[in-house]
Amino acid sequence: MFSAVQRNIAAVQNQITSAWNCTDPTVRFGSIPRLVAVSKRKPVVDICAAYAAGQRHFGENYVQELIEKANDEQLLVACPDIRWHFIGHLQLNKVRKLIENVPNLHVVETVDSEKLAEMLNRVARSRVDQTLLGKINVMLQVNTSGEIQKHGCEPEKAAQLARMVVQDCPFLQLIGLMTIGTASSCAEVTRGEFSKLFQIRNQICANLDWEVHQLELSMGMSNDFQEAVCCGSSSVRVGSAIFVLLRSKYYSIAYCYCYYMHNDHFALCFLCEENFRSKIIEMEYNSVPYSKLCKDAENSEQNLEQSNTVATKQRICMKMNCVESFQGSAYIEINKTKILCTVVGPREAYKSSEDNMGMLLATCGKLTVSVRFAPFAKTGRLQRRRKEVTLSEEQTLATLIQQAFESVVLVERYPKAEIVLIISILQDSGNVLSASLNCCTMALVSAGIEIYDLLTSASETLEDKDDNGTLTIGYMAKLHQHALTELTGYASAESIRKMMMALEIRCTEWRKWMEKKIRAQMQHENFEKAVQINEIETRRYGK
Repeated sequence: MFSAVQRNIAAVQNQITSAWNCTDPTVRFGSIPRLVAVSKRKPVVDICAAYAAGQRHFGENYVQELIEKANDEQLLVACPDIRWHFIGHLQLNKVRKLIENVPNLHVVETVDSEKLAEMLNRVARSRVDQTLLGKINVMLQVNTSGEIQKHGCEPEKAAQLARMVVQDCPFLQLIGLMTIGTASSCAEVTRGEFSKLFQIRNQICANLDWEVHQLELSMGMSNDFQEAVCCGSSSVRVGSAIFVLLRSKYYSIAYCYCYYMHNDHFALCFLCEENFRSKIIEMEYNSVPYSKLCKDAENSEQNLEQSNTVATKQRICMKMNCVESFQGSAYIEINKTKILCTVVGPREAYKSSEDNMGMLLATCGKLTVSVRFAPFAKTGRLQRRRKEVTLSEEQTLATLIQQAFESVVLVERYPKAEIVLIISILQDSGNVLSASLNCCTMALVSAGIEIYDLLTSASETLEDKDDNGTLTIGYMAKLHQHALTELTGYASAESIRKMMMALEIRCTEWRKWMEKKIRAQMQHENFEKAVQINEIETRRYGK
């Protein structure tokens, strides 16, 4: 785990340096841009790993999470020189809580109004009086894209806000400007927004009679930080390229199994859902050396290549953009199971201030999944007892699918927005979860939603005297990452290990077949941009 973080940081730093070296000297910042590791929703152990690799600046989006991490005993001891950047939307009623409870707060990057600046100045003044601490560093967030779902002051008002902070807020130190690029597949659009912030910075410095280097530019995230550096960024905020899916989600209804590395062994461990975030339940488990596991997988893959492809083993039919009234849609038949998935959004999500999701929606979007069985999908007893059986199954499927795609969709690229997946099960002859996951992937591609990789799914059932269970996985083959592992029934650890390897190979074949079909059906030439696979993560993890 530590080595993965270190490799990622080194790779990102190299890309930053390369982009900076290629930047026009009249545009680039005086020194190599700073890397801010965005550690939101990441455990303390990952932050310690990044710190051990030399990383000092970390960004957090949520006040409560930042307070908890900033006062964590392990971090205080292991990371004494850590510097926190607050990069999420800051509500007025959370200002005092943030300033008074976060030691080593380096900067608040999201000042977007005079009211927020006044509140920060008031709290900073009381802090100076009580503790003799210095000024609070702030950056102004500018909405260069003009998207209504994003925070930030209007570009035309940035100079006025900057003058107000400098003249009327003596306890604040204006150190830079910040913006978030559009979630666009077109690099020219993003560069245009970054260049706009560059011009705003020059205008502000001219108005204040400052040197240009006195104001930093915080712009660029995992998908566009290289373009940002080329446009003069002095600070990039990178999260997924460093911490991407280091801890994949392995949910199930009650219990599940998970792979993890331990003493050069690829161990299959038993997890309990309510405790899996914090610890692995200690118990005996079967383990196999990682080298042997890779060799077994390689042999199995060679055997599979000599056999028929997945498309010839099953009767499969798929179609994209089959419902014109939705942003994206897909239909799939696997044997007799028939699934239709439609995508609504990204659309603006309205949340009250009292809603617990309000702060989350301010900085990243929300993914919602709805599953419905058609009245004719099931027959006989199940159809007559629909309220007792089918509704419960619908809720379970919706939960599992949502949990899987929360690891796949780049929701942070759609702040204040909601993406809705509506899944209609027209006929159920088994493997509904697997078919639904595959159908959702194609629907998201059809809608142009940004994802890390194509998520493919496969399932396998064992029925013998020792094992009687079905294992379903959702797998991102290019990243070699699991988004879902669902076991129903019972199977031994050794059986699950074998099934897992076979299913990963099957999902890899599924991905090849799915990509071929998508290429054939997409009607525009920029397929790679439409799929929106993060090429940085793909190159890094796609061995």
